[in-house]
Amino acid sequence: VPNITASFVSDDKKDVRKKVHQSFLMLLYVTMPMAVGLSILAKPVFTAFYGVSNWGPKVFCFTIFIALFRCMFTTSISIAQSLNKFKNVFLSIIAGIVVKLILQVPLMHLFNSIGLYPFWGATLATLTGLSTSIITNLVVINKTVSLDFKEYFKDMFKFIYPLIIMIIALIIFKTFISIDANSRMHAIMLIGALIYFALTIKNGIFNKIFGDKLLNKLRKE
Repeated sequence: VPNITASFVSDDKKDVRKKVHQSFLMLLYVTMPMAVGLSILAKPVFTAFYGVSNWGPKVFCFTIFIALFRCMFTTSISIAQSLNKFKNVFLSIIAGIVVKLILQVPLMHLFNSIGLYPFWGATLATLTGLSTSIITNLVVINKTVSLDFKEYFKDMFKFIYPLIIMIIALIIFKTFISIDANSRMHAIMLIGALIYFALTIKNGIFNKIFGDKLLNKLRKE
């Protein structure tokens, strides 16, 4: 945030765009595989931390995505504030809260009526509210520095397809291997992370987001 603010004060919009671009990519690169992996392995992960529960894993496998959206929400707010858009930040938060309040009860009734768990409806309402705030902030940021969304999607694809391969691997492991034991669960999570990490290094997106210095340091270690 201080770096973005410094570039904005210097009226270097090109540098602001670059830093905003890198901030969101870095966030998504780290949080997306964590959220998806924990969702797929919700039952053994929840059991390891909280014990056996019938409803816990069913709730956890969806509510974990709230953490992903909340990170995006916090990042978008921080960037908008660094661009001196405090009024817009306040309005985006209000908009997100209003959307959540409007949708929560209807979605719970809707999910219950179609045979799904009502708490999934509440989770969807929360995700929709956070998405409203995120999109509102992105619109404000885009008006200020003209973001290159085509470049965003191009770069995101480079870690989304490794993510899909990681998901397939985790589902295969989950289907054919018993992962109730903590050691086995940790091993499977590590394998999934290594698959994702290796593929993103190979296609170059890791270097683009974090730079060559970090990769060289990891290789030395």
